[in-house]
Amino acid sequence: RAVYFIPAVISAAIIGVVFQLMLSNFGDSLSAALLRLHVIQRPVDWLGDPHAVLWIVIGIGIWNTLGYNLVYFLAGLQTIPAELYEAARIDGARAAAQFWHVTVPGLREIGMIILFLAVLYSLQVFDLVQVLTGGGPYYASEVVNTYIYHQAFGAGSFSGGGGGTLVQPNVGFASAASFFYGVLLLVITGVQALALRRIRQRRQQGARP
Repeated sequence: RAVYFIPAVISAAIIGVVFQLMLSNFGDSLSAALLRLHVIQRPVDWLGDPHAVLWIVIGIGIWNTLGYNLVYFLAGLQTIPAELYEAARIDGARAAAQFWHVTVPGLREIGMIILFLAVLYSLQVFDLVQVLTGGGPYYASEVVNTYIYHQAFGAGSFSGGGGGTLVQPNVGFASAASFFYGVLLLVITGVQALALRRIRQRRQQGARP
């Protein structure tokens, strides 16, 4: 558990710096290691490929939040009564049937929580993208928060292979975008609360004799 939770206690900015060094074309990077092992024939600019950079950022973000999600799932597993598994075994249910008919329904509420937290995290991510790619190349890894930041404070050419353009500060536009973005987050939070309330109501109705 400690090994899986280690990424969660490391700052996203630090993770961005580490992966930027690993995925760069300079020094002892991943590309240099693959070259020495003759896996690739020439250096690969991982963060400079507009078609791959967003998937790389998504993968790093998933790895960063994996620890929290595993803790939530483990906590959800502990809330499932052992009597349900015992009753399923008495009825002749095998491991696969116990998983689909006992474990999955028992983790439905915690699964919804993790889903909404993942959505909120993806909408709030900033430091990882800003440090890792700066939104580039060619806006390929731009997210809402970095877009608002660049509109408010301006930005030069993006890191991670370049390809960015000069953005002049536009505080008014950034303020309006921030307002509507905050409204969107409130709506998503409200939908999350409503969905969790309905799940609890269904669970309570199912528990009634």
